[in-house]
Amino acid sequence: MFGLPAVFAGRRLFACLMEDGIIVRLPADVARREIEKRAKPFSRKGRPVNSWVMYRPRTIVDARRLSPVLEVAARYVAMRQAEELTGVKIPKRR
Repeated sequence: MFGLPAVFAGRRLFACLMEDGIIVRLPADVARREIEKRAKPFSRKGRPVNSWVMYRPRTIVDARRLSPVLEVAARYVAMRQAEELTGVKIPKRR
């Protein structure tokens, strides 16, 4: 994305290295929960961007803790792409 390292699920971007952190696209409810815990809302030009959150891991341990978040993000964007391609709404798993 714009020459920055990024990770895709299919054709959809779900994580990107930006500035001194990583931005991740999450479902809205997960993004809210993560913002309450440790993430910051990602914003462009001072405005928050939907359900994108930013993490700034400072240690290898902090970076490893992002693995489950990245898995959720990959599943979320893959599901959105499948819905877009098939026109079939996929029910959320609890």
